[in-house]
Amino acid sequence: MNRSLWIVLLPGCLAACGQSVRIASSPSPTPSVSGLRICAGPLDTALTLDGMVSESTPAGTQPVSGAIVELFRGERPPSETAPIALRETITDAAGRYLLCFPQPAGGSGLTEPDEEAWEVRARKDGYQVVSKSFRFGYSVWDYGGLRVSLELVREK
Repeated sequence: MNRSLWIVLLPGCLAACGQSVRIASSPSPTPSVSGLRICAGPLDTALTLDGMVSESTPAGTQPVSGAIVELFRGERPPSETAPIALRETITDAAGRYLLCFPQPAGGSGLTEPDEEAWEVRARKDGYQVVSKSFRFGYSVWDYGGLRVSLELVREK
């Protein structure tokens, strides 16, 4: 079944089964329909970026809840101190986050020339900001996702 058709039909199917359905008119920090996490246009694609934000402790790796996770497009010049995040969310009690990738920048439905540069960043008071850069190519017709986990370090 065509992925875009499935996204259109899913809310109607859930509503017909007697379950409540909430569709936001703007992107939600944690996109969901009756607990099922989804991403839907026109501002988002069906692709997700998810992962876990954690910290190393003497007791082992622990999740960090309440951390702000931001997604940026492109490679940030060293002089740029405050770029605007395209997507933003907050980690849950288990340190997990989920973001929807926005539409490709080229306007053609495909990333051009073949991959775009991205940066995902996590921050929380009392911790140093951490980020990871990566390259990822996709089209508006893709679905699935990419997993990037981040480890925060407490400020000294």
